Amino acid sequence: MASLTLVAQTEAVARCRWQLPQGYEIRPVGEDDAPDLAELYLVSYSREIVQDLAAAEEEMRRTFAGEYGPLVTGLSPVVTAMGEIVSTVLTVAQAPWPDTPGGLFLIEVITHPHCRRRGLARAGLQWVASRAQAQGFGTLALRVEARNSAALALYRAYGFRDWSPGAKGESP
Repeated sequence: MASLTLVAQTEAVARCRWQLPQGYEIRPVGEDDAPDLAELYLVSYSREIVQDLAAAEEEMRRTFAGEYGPLVTGLSPVVTAMGEIVSTVLTVAQAPWPDTPGGLFLIEVITHPHCRRRGLARAGLQWVASRAQAQGFGTLALRVEARNSAALALYRAYGFRDWSPGAKGESP
């Protein structure tokens, strides 16, 4: 699958105000959320990406262990509805891959299939960006499948643009 790396200025994303719909709450992720995040990961992705619950649990274990970069829990929100996690944005301080920009990297933006199109990812992105900006971070980056038109439209609306190795001025 072809993917694109996108980057945005935290200030631009933070300006895109979005209210969380009634009945939802947003808070920082905690390690005790890993089992619920694994279930969210499993129901949200195709079997090409995650085969079963054991694989999803392993993915969350690796995420919290820092294998995709140091997880910044204070910049990684979970959105809940009636106590159940239905959306998340998982942010690392620096992605470990050589072909990614320096600085904050969103390794996951996930919304439960039954909760999509409600602005939960929008609220999560704005939550991350406003807190990142307050902490002095200048950019946010992420990867997205090139064929995921809905996600691309969301990210483009928030000011994310294409990034490639060697691009200048994209680090915090």
